Amino acid sequence: MMKKVLIKFCMDTSDSNVSYETTGYLKANVLKFIDQEENENKITIGDSLKYQKKGSIFMDFDFIESTETKGIYEYQNLKFDFTIFTHKLTITKNNLEVDYSLFQDGILVNKALMEVHYCTIKEENNGYQK
Repeated sequence: MMKKVLIKFCMDTSDSNVSYETTGYLKANVLKFIDQEENENKITIGDSLKYQKKGSIFMDFDFIESTETKGIYEYQNLKFDFTIFTHKLTITKNNLEVDYSLFQDGILVNKALMEVHYCTIKEENNGYQK
């Protein structure tokens, strides 16, 4: 069943901080929403996280705690291949938190903390809650 959700998204990196609220949908452990730059975001939630972004930015990152994974980031015809090391991955009801580092050719290029908090929005229909 698809649920409409309110999302609070925060990405704090070595060189920037992005924080916003939006609405989206949660269905079968997949969270979908549009960010402030009109990119489609999709986070697949399981024992690990898969974070994909499509639009002016294309991104495909996998997060597995204490594990190196590969990731792709494309922007304005530039493609970056990263090795991602996930220091800490916290997945609880309505809360996702990922502390990770990005490497290129073995060199640390960025550290980040991504936090996603979400909760179901109760819709009203003629005075009755669904």
